[in-house]
Amino acid sequence: SLVPGKCSLFAAAAYDQTQKNVLTADPAHLFFSVQTGEVEVKGIELEAVARFNETWSFNAAYTYTDSEVTKATDASLGKELVQVPKQMLSALVDYTQQEGSLAGLGGSLGMRYVGKSYGDSFNQFPAPSVVLWDATVHYNLDKWVMQLNVANLFDKEYLSRCSSTSQCFYGLRRAANFTITRKF
Repeated sequence: SLVPGKCSLFAAAAYDQTQKNVLTADPAHLFFSVQTGEVEVKGIELEAVARFNETWSFNAAYTYTDSEVTKATDASLGKELVQVPKQMLSALVDYTQQEGSLAGLGGSLGMRYVGKSYGDSFNQFPAPSVVLWDATVHYNLDKWVMQLNVANLFDKEYLSRCSSTSQCFYGLRRAANFTITRKF
């Protein structure tokens, strides 16, 4: 980086992938499959990371995915892939105190957006988009790192997948994990 005390990284990727021999319904035998399907996945990924004076860190990522079943023996032809959202976005900001009696103490706040996706191959059961927040408090002392992570900070209740009218699954509720790690 050209600015003293600042490090940054920007990355971009584009992809266009085709997978052949994907399982699809066997038209001759009910409840059986044949390896004659095909799917295409195209998209872009963008990422930015910046760090200022070892104190502030910023991370952001965006993904756009266009998925499609391009060869099938059933009604999944032309549909989106199961549990592949078109858009995802994440961002995180972290602050770590570098001087004084609280040196090594820090915290972060992060956001995750997961766009709408389908829980079945016929795209009849959508799971709505969701925004989740995560937080961390961490303390670095010599070779030790103590960290409390809280996922789904506001305990948002959301559907992560519905594969039929009677099979819907909720996403993970608030979860807290405390870890102590020693660096060697």
